[in-house]
Order: sequence, then C-alpha cells, then structure tokens
Amino acid sequence: MQKRDRLDALRKLVCQLEDESFSKALVDSYVEDTDFLRKDVITREIRSPIDIVGQVGVQSEYTAGYNIDLERMRPLGKVAILLPYNGINIPVAKAVCSSFFAGNQTIIRLPGKLKKSDRYYRQLISSCLPGVEFAPLGQPAEDFLNRCIESTDIGAIVVYGDDKWIWGYKNKFRQHYKKMIFEGPGKDPQVVMKDADLEKAVADAVTCGMLNGGQSCSAIERYFVHRDIEKEFIGRLVDRLNRLKAGYAEDEETEVGPISSPTVLGRMIEQVQDARQKGATVVCGGMPIEIGMGKMGFRPTVIQGCTTAMQVIQQETFGPFFPILSFSSEAELISKVDDCAYGLNASIYGETSNWFNKYMDNNHRNLYFNSTVTSPVNRYSRIIDGGFRNSGFVWEWEDSSFIQREGKRLLLKELSVTVI
Repeated sequence: MQKRDRLDALRKLVCQLEDESFSKALVDSYVEDTDFLRKDVITREIRSPIDIVGQVGVQSEYTAGYNIDLERMRPLGKVAILLPYNGINIPVAKAVCSSFFAGNQTIIRLPGKLKKSDRYYRQLISSCLPGVEFAPLGQPAEDFLNRCIESTDIGAIVVYGDDKWIWGYKNKFRQHYKKMIFEGPGKDPQVVMKDADLEKAVADAVTCGMLNGGQSCSAIERYFVHRDIEKEFIGRLVDRLNRLKAGYAEDEETEVGPISSPTVLGRMIEQVQDARQKGATVVCGGMPIEIGMGKMGFRPTVIQGCTTAMQVIQQETFGPFFPILSFSSEAELISKVDDCAYGLNASIYGETSNWFNKYMDNNHRNLYFNSTVTSPVNRYSRIIDGGFRNSGFVWEWEDSSFIQREGKRLLLKELSVTVI
C-alpha cells in the first residue's frame, strides 16, 4: 500500500467510529464487559480516538518537535502490540494506526476479558486496516508476549500494562535483541498555588479525578494545595463530590459507578486504612458502596494530611480518590511532587517559577496550565505518548549497550525508520 492509501484507511476508520449504529453497538457492549461509565466510554472509545487518528501522519504543533519526514519514513518491519483492557481504542489510535501508517506488518492482542465487545474491535480494525493480524482467541497475554519476544520476525513490541509485570521480562528482551515500548500507569499531580482560580481548579480536579470513575492512568491522583487555601479548596471539593450521582454504568447520568476489578477495590480499602494509620484524615467517602446487582463502587474520597510515605501517594489507585498534600513553598512542593515512581501528565493552577515549570515539563509527558488532559483545549495532545520513571520507557540496544530510555515520544517515530 502507498502512504496515501494508508491515510485513506485511517480516514475510513474515523468514519466507522463516527457511524452512529456502529459506535452505539461498540459502546453498549464495552460498557457491559467492563462496567465503565457509559459517558466516559463514549469519550475514550469514540471521541478521543477520532481526534488522535486525525493526527497520525500529519505535521502539527504536537508532532513538529519529533523530526518526522513523511517522505523518507520507512517501516520498521513487524510490530506486535499488547492492548490494555482499559481504554482500548486510544492505544488502537496511537499504536496500531501509527504502526499501520508506517507500513509495518502488525499483530495485536485484544484483552481476553472482552466477551461482548471483542467482535466490534475486530470488525473496526480488520475492515479499516487491511493486513493487521490478531492473536488467537484465548491466547494468554504472557504466552503472546513470550512468543513475540522469541520471534525473529518481530522487530518491536508495544506493551500497555502494569509496570511491576513488565519488569520480569527485561532480561528476555535484552537476550533477544528486541525493542520494547512500554506505556504504563500514572499518578498525575495537580498543583494549586495560592493565587489560583479556585473555582476552576476544583471543577477540573473533579472532572479529571473522576475520569472513567478514576479508573484511568490519566486521571489526577495527587493534589498539591498551598496551605493558605487548603481549607477552602477542600470545602469546595467535598461539596462538589457529595453531589455526584451514584448508579449503574449504563445510565448516562451516573457519575459514580462500579469499580471494575475486585483487586482494585481491595487496594482502595487498604490505601484508606494505611492513610488513617499514618495520621491522615478521611474528610469524605472512605468506604465502598453497593451499586446493585452485586456490583460495588467506592464513594469519592478526600483524604487530608497525606504524606509521601502513604500508599495512596505512592501506588496507582485507579479509583475516585483525592489525597491532599499541602505545601508552603516551591522548594517543599518540588520535593513532594518528585517523590513518586510515575510521570505522565501534570497540571498547574496559579503562578509558578520558570525553574519549577521546567522541572515539571522535563519529568512529565504533558504539562498543562490551568487545564488538564480532559480539557477540550488539550484534546489533540493525546497523540503524544511516553512518560518518565515507571510510567513509560523504551528498552532497546544502542550500539553495544542495552538501554532504558524515558521521555515523551511519538509512536509513529518509534515504529519507523528514516532513510537518509
């Protein structure tokens, strides 16, 4: 296929997602499979992927710094992609579409937990992206990954998943001279300075903190609030959270829905207990709630007096938690923000110094001012992938060294080569 044909294929995929009948069937079945909120599924499986696909293979303000020459771009070879259970079409848009547009042979593994929606993801990809292969139905993720690492045909593997899980494969990637691109968890911070617009900061905290019910790697999970405004910030936050409606995932008015994983629910309970034992105060929430039909959710939970020694600050929560860490100076702030194993997005409200902004920008995929990843003004920024520390990295051989590379990246560049 020529580049123009591949670009036409991407446009066809966008048209398929825009088709009302198809998108409704995909959304309905995915909500049934996952118990994720319907309104969030529409955004994450339909609207955001449409925005992202429209950026693939296009020079824009977000892609300009990656030095991609579309005329000299050539395929890397064969690429394998291990897709996540949460937010499938965003990685399809970023990874699968980028690999396809670069001209690679591509094989993907869809999550095994999909019972109703699997057929729609297969239909979307196979009808729009000719040549993309699928792993056999029922093949475990571990078996797929091991076979791809051992395959001499595959040049690179993109993995979406848990950072603790992927570390066990590092030596195998090294031994097989295989490139691995990892996209993992987040623990995104919101910084609220004393001169911030509190109404906007609180509104955005709720919107982004409750992204997919908190069950998203891009949801805000740490809240750094200046001591002078901490009391007012928490008061406004609690007031908003207490007005959220709990209910079934299928109801488009539901704002607090089921927690999709019993493991995540158990981790949330442990994080609350740990925070209390270490001196924090649960201002609201702090307990599971019964949604109905045997499904459990969790009350949006605000925890005041948090420290970096607490599990709720160090571990990804993946739920509607709002742990508050107070600070009085930028020096104190930076030491607390830095004490974390993850680095995806960050949001700053109010005035901060240039050196602080530079630090945040150099340690997060995207840095937003008075906005978040969910703000409409930032809708196209999601084409950027990567991260810092355990949120995202690349393993590859460079000359005679096997290296780990962190930072922002564009998958189209990672999954192609440039002919000089």
